[in-house]
Amino acid sequence: MMRKTTFLAFLLGGLAALALAGGAIAHDDHGTAAAEKKAPSFTAKGNDGKSHDLAALTSDGPVLFYFIKDLCPVNEPIVKYMSRLAKAYDGKAKVVGVFGSDSSALAKFQERHAVPFLVLFDAEKSIIKSFKIGKSPESVLVSKDGRVLHHWKGVSAGFLKEMGGLMAAEIQAEPVAFDMDGAPSAPRQG
Repeated sequence: MMRKTTFLAFLLGGLAALALAGGAIAHDDHGTAAAEKKAPSFTAKGNDGKSHDLAALTSDGPVLFYFIKDLCPVNEPIVKYMSRLAKAYDGKAKVVGVFGSDSSALAKFQERHAVPFLVLFDAEKSIIKSFKIGKSPESVLVSKDGRVLHHWKGVSAGFLKEMGGLMAAEIQAEPVAFDMDGAPSAPRQG
């Protein structure tokens, strides 16, 4: 009887460990494995006509880099939520878009969306490649000292809430509420 109980406990413990590992792997698919590494340095021109680098962008606090592929059917409706997040944390933390297309496409994107945040032009996709971005939309939160805190693959209401919460934690403030009505309940990516 004792041997059966021990075996059963061992088997259940092993199944629980596998379930937890599966959960961690699934969670890592959303990018947590990249967290706490140094963000790659870069310099890029912004939609404000100025040149920007990682150190200057993060000098005042955390930056959420939002990687945008033009006309991505998943990204197009998500832009409004990222704009709302940027407005909610304006002056406390930044949202910075990284646009991987040509200048005429960026101008059309700006016309369609009139985003309230800086957008960096990355036609050669050097920033996109250095952050190991696969599909649009993806977002990477970088701390004031240049560490990658989190990498989200896709967007959902839960991810948006988590982004805001981590931004708030970095600036040592309470999370700011913003309108997420209509945001996808499950992560979406193009």
